[in-house]
Amino acid sequence: MIKQLLVIGALAMVMPFAVSAQTTTPGATTPTATTVTLPDPGLVPGDFFYFFDRWSEGLGNIFAFGTESKARRALEHAQERASEVHAVLTEKGLNAPEVKETKQDFEDQINRAASIVAAAKERGADVSAFASNIDEGFELSKDMLKEAYRGYRDDLKDVQKDLSERLKEAVKRGDTVTQIAIEAEVSRLNDEAFSALDEESSVDDGRFEAGKQYLENALGEEQAAESHIMNAERAHANLLHEAIVRGITLDEDILATFDDMMEAAQSAMEDKDFETAKEYSKDAKEILNDAHQDLNTKEEENDFSRSSRENGPNSDFFDLSDMEGEMPDMDEVNTQ
Repeated sequence: MIKQLLVIGALAMVMPFAVSAQTTTPGATTPTATTVTLPDPGLVPGDFFYFFDRWSEGLGNIFAFGTESKARRALEHAQERASEVHAVLTEKGLNAPEVKETKQDFEDQINRAASIVAAAKERGADVSAFASNIDEGFELSKDMLKEAYRGYRDDLKDVQKDLSERLKEAVKRGDTVTQIAIEAEVSRLNDEAFSALDEESSVDDGRFEAGKQYLENALGEEQAAESHIMNAERAHANLLHEAIVRGITLDEDILATFDDMMEAAQSAMEDKDFETAKEYSKDAKEILNDAHQDLNTKEEENDFSRSSRENGPNSDFFDLSDMEGEMPDMDEVNTQ
């Protein structure tokens, strides 16, 4: 039952690839929130013919000519890996070895895209016409990997809601065995969700810094600084949008600090101090990580408060200290 519910959640999340174009309000200079939707993964690690899928990718790379084409293909592969991460998470959970392997290949592909552009630049090729687009694709790919983990957390939340209803039914009929099993499963899913949140946050922990540096070298100082400013503004817009969707008010002090740093970055750009502008915008984006953590904390508090109002302050917890015997398997409970 749990696995079936997760699969249903996956079908809702994994839709054909579509990313909304960034738009700006007339007179505004900052981007609106960008909607990231994972592409259909097709075959995924563990499928019998998955090796054929990867073989065809390699064959396609052979017939990709030109720096831009090769870099774009690497980003496409990275984005497909991000979708596969979500699919495997949904099917097998966070600790499945396929998740780690697929995530590693994502990192290899996204860094490969950056190194292709950097190598062409070092050979003296003019990459100015497409380096900015590759840089945007680089950032989009990272957002897709974060969406894979965020989507999985949403899937888990849907399962937990279903379990909560089943738990209330078990309490009403006095089914202690089912109560014990469901409580254990809810606890496991909570741990899984927090681990997925850690993985989502780790996407911005600097592991892609080398690839980003390759692209910055290709872009040049001014374009690199502009890229960091745009990325920070995009992350800001996405955070505000996410807060609205979740119905949560963000910490005003954190947002004010972000605004101050971005103002300093813009001022540095006007002074042609591109390195300082880049550093301010990077620090501003780090501030948003704190804001995102604050958002997740408030959402957990809201969920607990809502559960308490509906089911009582201890609705999700039972005193099982006097229970004996082994914990029943959830599959056995599902057959009852």
